[in-house]
Amino acid sequence: MARATGVEKSSLAILLALMEKGGMLERDGKQVALSGEGRRLFPLVVLESALNHEWPLVDRMVKVLRGAPGHDYMDAETGPAFVEKYCKAMEVNANALSPRIARELRRAAVCKVVDLGGADGAMMERLFHLGAAVEGVVIDRSIMHAAFNNRFRGTDSPIQFIPADLRDVDRLAPFLGDADAVIISNVLHMMSLSCVERLVACAAGAATAGSAIYIYDLFDAGEAVFDTASIMTVDWMLQGTGFMMTTEEMALLMQNAGFEIQTRSSWPGLPGTLIIGRKQ
Repeated sequence: MARATGVEKSSLAILLALMEKGGMLERDGKQVALSGEGRRLFPLVVLESALNHEWPLVDRMVKVLRGAPGHDYMDAETGPAFVEKYCKAMEVNANALSPRIARELRRAAVCKVVDLGGADGAMMERLFHLGAAVEGVVIDRSIMHAAFNNRFRGTDSPIQFIPADLRDVDRLAPFLGDADAVIISNVLHMMSLSCVERLVACAAGAATAGSAIYIYDLFDAGEAVFDTASIMTVDWMLQGTGFMMTTEEMALLMQNAGFEIQTRSSWPGLPGTLIIGRKQ
């Protein structure tokens, strides 16, 4: 393996030992293979690595460790290469998660869906193809607008893109009031706790009785030796957000905002957890 990869043998042995201890690898004699957990995480790790190559990762890490403030993702000045990789990562998430969300949306006879932080609209596109909505709004930073237009160019799509900063809740509120469902998928871990609280409170304040919120993310597994949220630790540190919420803490935050928790679900092949709340 060291010869094939060009990696120093002793360094590779340390890395493999750490991955095995963390539950990413399984060993059978001299044979090493990805564990079930490893296979679930591998695509996400590859995409995270690709995204990090677009930023001066090491320099930023050193600065943060020396006390510099974190780099807020929402303020990032990113170019087309980063946007392309980010949208690919969100598309992987959409492909895996959309059938589960679509099932819930169809069950609730949902018509209008708002996807907060929906990038180029991959999730919304899947939901429409699955017959789970008839009207949709994607809200994300303006740098995603061109990618959204490219995805839906040449189609007669009822999906609208609204450029907005998810931290600006006053800007978001008018677009949430007539939504049957609001989706926040793989976004909250990029925000500070105070921003997460304001965003959930905004969704609850604008929601009408019976409407729902679908929150999916990589939540902290508490005392687990290894959990899927661990791979996001570097991102959280670099951004200064410190997102380490458990599913229980997120559910409580949603309840305090005015949502009744309907279900918390996780599935093989998906590293995160989906929490569904309904406004009473």
